[in-house]
Amino acid sequence: MKRCTRHKILIAIGTAAAITLTSGFSQITTFTGGNGTSNWNDAANWSSGVPTASSVVEINANPSGGLLEIDNAGPSVIASLRVLSGNVTQNFRIADADTVDSLKVNGNLTNESSSTVAVELPFFAGANATWTGLFNFGVAETKVGTNQITLDSGGIGFTTTGNLTVDIGTGISEYGRFLGSFGLTMAAGSNVNISITGAYTGVDGDVFDFLVTGGFGQATLDLSGATLGGGLTWDTSLFATEGKLSVVPEPNTLALVALALIAFVFMPRRAPAMAVEKKRV
Repeated sequence: MKRCTRHKILIAIGTAAAITLTSGFSQITTFTGGNGTSNWNDAANWSSGVPTASSVVEINANPSGGLLEIDNAGPSVIASLRVLSGNVTQNFRIADADTVDSLKVNGNLTNESSSTVAVELPFFAGANATWTGLFNFGVAETKVGTNQITLDSGGIGFTTTGNLTVDIGTGISEYGRFLGSFGLTMAAGSNVNISITGAYTGVDGDVFDFLVTGGFGQATLDLSGATLGGGLTWDTSLFATEGKLSVVPEPNTLALVALALIAFVFMPRRAPAMAVEKKRV
């Protein structure tokens, strides 16, 4: 008979296991409008102190005077921003007191209320975020970089003073764009700046679709920061209606190619040499 062997299970008793929370865990910091002010940098206005880069920021009250003023003498970085439904009942602005403050939201941007949030300071978007609800960007630059933003629903728009900057990195595999079934509303006088921040110099036939749904409408397109090389230029004919830019040869290059083809067609041919038969003497 085989001997039955039982496996021993060792249980450590009285051993404390340490759990370490990393920076990947975000804490919820709620704006409660404490102290009767609307200063972002006032800890009394927040449930857990002034928001940091790991904070999930929730706006739970109407900012005093319709203004949530950022005055940190530098950039403010947070994990995400959410305006709570039912608690915010008035339009309000997020703005800065001077020209050195900015706001970067690394994650989602959500407005669940029916009121409009106007973002009126330099704004930087994080990678692969979803924007939902009534937001209006204006006065300062909104920079998407090479990140992909999904527009879920609501009224994402740019005012007459709005500046949207979208970057191209290495090419059609790395560039900023807006995904989803909802488009942007660009007012007349707003600007869309396309800049090349990577090594891309252009490939004939490349198509950049910056806005999957709709186009950029009345916005003014600025390509001064997106110069192409090798006799290439941008075809902007579909930018307003479909949000697309295509790389094509410059007109001068096309003209030279056409001339070369014409010259080839009408080039004189050498007549075939006639065989001369030698007579025998």
